[in-house]
Amino acid sequence: MILSLFIYVFKLDDCIRSWDYLMVRGMIRGIPELNLGFIDVTNKQLEQFKEEDYGFNFQGQESSIIKFKVGELIYAAKQKHTIDRQLISRLAMKMRKSKPSQLLDLLSHFENIQTYRKHAQFYMKTIFDLY
Repeated sequence: MILSLFIYVFKLDDCIRSWDYLMVRGMIRGIPELNLGFIDVTNKQLEQFKEEDYGFNFQGQESSIIKFKVGELIYAAKQKHTIDRQLISRLAMKMRKSKPSQLLDLLSHFENIQTYRKHAQFYMKTIFDLY
């Protein structure tokens, strides 16, 4: 799954640097941070788009008209949009009240790494026990 993230709209070198960021930050925090960083870095370009331009731009990297530097993207992701473990836990608990799920139960423990790992192991075991 991770190898397909960003490959369609980023050049390969930019994609590899983005994957490195995801490996360091983790998927749960890294994906939203990179997405927010991308919006931050390309905001002026995105403002000029009409609704029909979005579909054209995201057909593939050869047709992309949005230009950015991946270093700026990663800097914006880390400096301006850092998502901490407590925020993820709070949001998961809030969402869990209206729509219960095992994944939200798991993420509600994200701020305490030891508890989170224990719950993640149980979560993975239940998934594999079904098959």
